Amino acid sequence: SDPLRWVFSTGDKIWSTPVIRDGVVYFGSHDKKVYAVDLASGEELWQFTTTGVVAGRPLLFSGLVIVGSFDRNLYALDARDGTLRWQVGGSNWFWAGAVADEKTIFAPSMDGNIYAIDANGTLLWKHDMGSPIVSRPVLVPRGLAVAGKNGKVSLLNTNQAAIGLKRETSALNLQDLEVKAPLFADGEAIFVGAQNS
Repeated sequence: SDPLRWVFSTGDKIWSTPVIRDGVVYFGSHDKKVYAVDLASGEELWQFTTTGVVAGRPLLFSGLVIVGSFDRNLYALDARDGTLRWQVGGSNWFWAGAVADEKTIFAPSMDGNIYAIDANGTLLWKHDMGSPIVSRPVLVPRGLAVAGKNGKVSLLNTNQAAIGLKRETSALNLQDLEVKAPLFADGEAIFVGAQNS
């Protein structure tokens, strides 16, 4: 018997890592769309069209699908029906997927900023890493670890009250290395995949 259950085709290639919850798989495509597909049947439940490539892994947060696009916007879609709840604009592509703690979404952009946004789409703060961010950040007990493409890895204080330079609690420079892969944490340890630039 063929183990293949179903095939779902989009209008272009898929770089977005799918996320599965409650029998639904969510992902983006180079066809500029975000899809929700029934895991059992392969039937499309909904699709949402942006005006750019959707390459990052979606984030499921508080009943929302948070997804960035190369159209420079971060979108919050209702997980049930794909309705647009809010969007936040940056000044370059949202390539890497966002992460979140219990109350805040942290979205990295190619414009070099991490955007901290609440569930209502309110921008709480942003922090400029000074280099495009193409690597998904990771939350650790002491804050948010973020890697710029230029090899600088920073630990950011996620507290809304932290201002300016106090936001960055520590930093490490991986000289002459490019960071593109998602960061990974195990307790307080952060693992960084890098390549020679």
